[in-house]
Amino acid sequence: MKKLALLAAVLLLGVVAVSAHARTHAGAAPLVLTPGHASATIDKLLAAQTAGDVETMATMYTSSAVVWQNGNTYTGTAQIREHNKEAGPNAYRAKRISPVIVTGNVATIYERAGAAGMSWLALGVYQLQGGHVARSWEFILRGGPGSTRPFDKGLW
Repeated sequence: MKKLALLAAVLLLGVVAVSAHARTHAGAAPLVLTPGHASATIDKLLAAQTAGDVETMATMYTSSAVVWQNGNTYTGTAQIREHNKEAGPNAYRAKRISPVIVTGNVATIYERAGAAGMSWLALGVYQLQGGHVARSWEFILRGGPGSTRPFDKGLW
């Protein structure tokens, strides 16, 4: 129970920090999201990833989107599209396994993901803008190609 409370506190602090960063750097007032709108956007993105539908995925991002996945950064739809094309069809699967937590224009989820015979639990953070993903971060909590720091230090 203590581990779950600690994880919830880390999650809340992360959402608040990312939301504050987004408001400070967005240059415009943030779009206030509802959990339903955020869920629909994120679920559509994850379904396209799982299906290997690179073109639908590319339409889900803003033109200057930044994607951070466990240490790798992809900037702009061209680079995001290329990264996903290189991975190949059906190379990656993901499914949201939690309700969406929304703070301002930032949505956070837990997802079960996998690729190349591996499976992992991840924390996904998405800055949404007009129904598109402006920034996303994926933190691997357990399993897969290795946990993201500080989650590699035994929260589980």
